[in-house]
Amino acid sequence: MKPRHKHAVHANTAATAAALRGATPIRQAAAFALDAFAPGIKKGFEEYYLASIAANPQDLDAVEGLAVLYQDSGNYTQAAELFRRCMDMQTAPGGRADWWFASLLNCRAAVCDWRAWEEDAAQLRGLVRRGDVRDGDMPVIHPFDALSRPLTAADNRVIATQYARSVSARMAAEEAAAARTRSQEAPPPPQPRSSERAAQPPPPPQPQPHQRIRIAYVTGDLMGTHPLTHLMQSVFGLHDAARFEVRVYALCADDGSRERARVRADIERGGGALVDLSALPARAAAAALRGDGCDVAINLNGYAGTVKSAEIFALRPAPLCVSYMGFPGTMGADWVDYLLADETVVPRHLRAHVSEHVLAMPHCYFVNDYRQSGAAVEALRGAPPPRAQLGLPDDAIVVCNFNRLHKLDPVTFAQWMELLREVPRAVLWLLDGGAAARENLHRAAEAAGVDPARVVFAPLAPRGAHLRRLRAADAFADSHPYSAHTVGCDALWAGVPIVTLAGDTMASRVAASLLETAGLGELVAETRAEYFLKLRRLCVDAAALARAKAGAARAREASPLFDTRVWVADMERGLERIVELQRSGYAPQDVYIRELPGGEEGDGAECVREGYRSETSPAHVFIADAQREEEWGQRVEEGGGAGSDDEGVEGQEMATLQ
Repeated sequence: MKPRHKHAVHANTAATAAALRGATPIRQAAAFALDAFAPGIKKGFEEYYLASIAANPQDLDAVEGLAVLYQDSGNYTQAAELFRRCMDMQTAPGGRADWWFASLLNCRAAVCDWRAWEEDAAQLRGLVRRGDVRDGDMPVIHPFDALSRPLTAADNRVIATQYARSVSARMAAEEAAAARTRSQEAPPPPQPRSSERAAQPPPPPQPQPHQRIRIAYVTGDLMGTHPLTHLMQSVFGLHDAARFEVRVYALCADDGSRERARVRADIERGGGALVDLSALPARAAAAALRGDGCDVAINLNGYAGTVKSAEIFALRPAPLCVSYMGFPGTMGADWVDYLLADETVVPRHLRAHVSEHVLAMPHCYFVNDYRQSGAAVEALRGAPPPRAQLGLPDDAIVVCNFNRLHKLDPVTFAQWMELLREVPRAVLWLLDGGAAARENLHRAAEAAGVDPARVVFAPLAPRGAHLRRLRAADAFADSHPYSAHTVGCDALWAGVPIVTLAGDTMASRVAASLLETAGLGELVAETRAEYFLKLRRLCVDAAALARAKAGAARAREASPLFDTRVWVADMERGLERIVELQRSGYAPQDVYIRELPGGEEGDGAECVREGYRSETSPAHVFIADAQREEEWGQRVEEGGGAGSDDEGVEGQEMATLQ
């Protein structure tokens, strides 16, 4: 379809911009996204905002709108200036002022502007921990952005919980409005604000007696260019069609990519379906899932990407709801039953920071599909591009990090600069984040006594080309607190060892899980000092570097990390177990999947003895607390349990992992 004439687009945009005055940045950004379908939308918004500001420099809504537009367009420096201007114009704390501050931090992070990093971090922590936020309000910072900020796991849970309550309140209000419309009743008299009532999700639908377990994957990222598609494209078709029926619900329109077409073909080959829900609002989409009678709904977005996925899950579209992949942390929501994880990303000593029950994989929870990817396999053939072609010295020790620059922080960067001072042959190879970011990072290097020319930038590249050039690196220095996830898989597939610092958040521990599964656990650090020493050793000890590279290369063939079929089989055992629990009337439980090697006694058998093993489920799937499950089973037999008055109290007690 031909886009409309840009002048017509601009004229209509003015009315839209006026209607969005004072709306949340999320709503404004959603309007800007229409530019992909009707080029000129963003230009029309910009002209409207600039004209409004010219007529009235104190037009706060227009200044905010222009700031959000520039942030959405990647013009972070100007966006930061405008958010700062908003804060100067309205000094009252709370509400929009908190959002402006968080947006200012995000813009600064995107270009590595760390001049006020300590002060900003302290202010952010103070806002998160202030304790006077009304239930139903949005948190000061979006949960996904919080994962990259210097916050604790406890902080992240507070933020996620507050965001979940705001989603619940919004969807409860929509449901109430729809019910009034259906019944044609007058609205009830105003009630005092009650987040507890607003945040209560609707009851899950009753399980359906299918012969196969019906899985619903829900994602807004099923596009040929998105990492999730490359990581999971074979997963949907590898499920055992005799035991599972797979349905993928796409919240994004078909982009015509080969990857999406392949996913559709694989699913349909197993008797499943790919359902396009992109045109439906959240309520209608949730109704579609409930109508299809899915047993388990898996949210592949969480709080990443479209907010629609969270809205759908707030309406309880299936008897069991699982969070996976897109958002590496707790969702803090009582409408999510399980978090698919592993014991490295959610170790038992950090279990209290996760609101969901844990469905723990036996190896790394983070699936990838490199062995089935033509581009990934092709990237290993032949020699990598010459270093000179990549802007790298031929004789250098190349230490890389290809995370997005907003994940970097001045403390870790200072350690990298210390490394470059101690190892004169070393260079740092980063992803190019634009002129402002290059200038800021070169300035930081120079201030640390390092020649800025030793910080080299790589442009964005297609996946295959990126994997080929990555082979020119010697080591990957991980970022903190948001560690390498997809780019970590890239590095290990290319034979590049990673040194990571495992923190107290799930997002900070994903690279550690990748390394543990790859057999390179010795490269996981627990402190910043240890992180530096491990990284330095790879740069000065040729034998240590060679061993680490050989270990990464072996992992491609011998490690479960790159075995998608094993990952799917393990996940299926876990899904069968949680469905068995649910259908038998049990409350959700922490479930740990174990593999017993050839029936021999070993770590797996020992773990099973610690917990509960069902007579009807595989021996390598067990529950963390046998006594509490037995008590719950007795309550179900006696008529308690599901649907009883004290179900919530009992469920909370059982969720505690001793």
